[in-house]
Amino acid sequence: MGRLPVHREERMTAPQMGIRPPQAGTRRIRTRLIVVGLASLLILAAMGPARADVLVNKPKGRICVGEAIKTGVWYQAYSGGPRWFEVRILSPRDRVVFSTRGKATTQWRYWKFHPQRTGVFRTVYRVPGWQARFETRVRLCGGGSRAGLATYQSLIPHSIACRGKVRTLGFRPLSI
Repeated sequence: MGRLPVHREERMTAPQMGIRPPQAGTRRIRTRLIVVGLASLLILAAMGPARADVLVNKPKGRICVGEAIKTGVWYQAYSGGPRWFEVRILSPRDRVVFSTRGKATTQWRYWKFHPQRTGVFRTVYRVPGWQARFETRVRLCGGGSRAGLATYQSLIPHSIACRGKVRTLGFRPLSI
């Protein structure tokens, strides 16, 4: 008896199995993605940890005449670093209408400014390492003149308390 014939496996090539080779552009895209990923990791590593020494209060974007633009600062003691700040509020005509500066504390400190006219007021914070700008649109609410300087209700007599005494302010009624 002789040996049984040995069958050799034939290897099939990719095209014979129906597999297509990768497109030429795929390698370029993959290489670019790897390069961009590595570059972004290097940039993030070079920046180091983020520091937030002095935090600021963002004022409301819209208020009515007579309401307050509320500003404030807070010092993050656990992050360390300088604690100085400067806050300015600019009128629609770019004039400084409110300004304060100092050292931030570990508790929030707030200041309020009550605009008496309409327009866009800008709040500018300067703290160590950066500057922030916020806009507040002041508008008329509940009637009044278009100029935003006086309303009909401000001409009606009203009483106010002055050192415990009540006084009436305003104009006498006109007789027709």
